Amino acid sequence: MSHSTDLNTASSPSIPRDAIFATPLDKLASFSFDEQVASVFPDMIKRSIPGYSHILGMTGVIAKRYVPEGGRIYDLGASLGATTLSVAQQLEHLEKVEFVTVDTSAAMTERCAGILAKNLPKR
Repeated sequence: MSHSTDLNTASSPSIPRDAIFATPLDKLASFSFDEQVASVFPDMIKRSIPGYSHILGMTGVIAKRYVPEGGRIYDLGASLGATTLSVAQQLEHLEKVEFVTVDTSAAMTERCAGILAKNLPKR
């Protein structure tokens, strides 16, 4: 399986750089995972969590060891589906696996659905 969307490459021209908080705010509002955040999330998460791409890769490796044929994987807090894609890549040897992505942000789930539709094979 080849993934044309790399959610971890913030330097990619197709992934906007996160500059949401680059300028001072007049009024501080509660942070939310809205469309503005979803649009720059790959860059935001990569810069916020040291070793994020390694964590994603290892999640896939661990899944390969323990997920059986016909298994169901829940990606809780899926955001844009990077963990699901990492796991799917490691489980391409299995004929039947079900992925369930869950996130409380409508902006994230909408984008995630599009990304996974393009990058996950039907099993």
